[in-house]
Amino acid sequence: MAEVLVTLGIIGAVSALTLPVLMAAYQKNVTLTQLKKSYSSLSQAVRLSEADNGFLGDWDVGYGHNLFENYILPYLNIVDYCILGDCENKGIHFGLEGNKYVVPAGPNGTDKLPGDKDNTWIVVMSDGSMLYVYQSLYNNYVISRIILDLNGNKRPNRTGKDIFSLLLLTDSLVGNQDIADTVIVKPGIYFEGFGQTRTAITDRSKYYNCNKGGYAFTCGALIQYDGWKINKDYPW
Repeated sequence: MAEVLVTLGIIGAVSALTLPVLMAAYQKNVTLTQLKKSYSSLSQAVRLSEADNGFLGDWDVGYGHNLFENYILPYLNIVDYCILGDCENKGIHFGLEGNKYVVPAGPNGTDKLPGDKDNTWIVVMSDGSMLYVYQSLYNNYVISRIILDLNGNKRPNRTGKDIFSLLLLTDSLVGNQDIADTVIVKPGIYFEGFGQTRTAITDRSKYYNCNKGGYAFTCGALIQYDGWKINKDYPW
């Protein structure tokens, strides 16, 4: 009996040490799979829309035209969507507390997403992921920021783990801090922070970069830069 108890104790100790590592590895693999799938779906929507509506850079983004609503939404596999101002009535929320999400930094670790209630969309995808999309004008062309939540309202709702930021742009640009210094050579959809060096993407001096002290907006760009891998230095 004593030998059995000792053996069980050893097994328990080993399990306690290895289980967290195995769980973290599993969660990382799930994140990578879902992130690649969601990015592929959004990129495919852009390509399908261009086939019907012409080159992205020529799309009508004048007054009253919402880039995402008019040109991307019809090409996504969704189960529901709403304009932010109507989402409360429909019972659709982005994040655990309405349109809030958790970041590594920031007041109490929780920030409210920006966006006009009449020009911002919450989209529920058929695979359970969600999109929070808001549009802004930058130097006479349109940027739609797409906040992707891989598992909807399930935890952790944290940037860099299940929430990632993408940009849909109608023109090329050399970015500034408002879009995490993203560098785009042609219109399209990109992870925020795309076009930078790995060092720049993880630069600790920038509040929005992918590091433990930052807002982790560029973590999608880091994963893509690393060949769709979550490396040991990733701020998981």
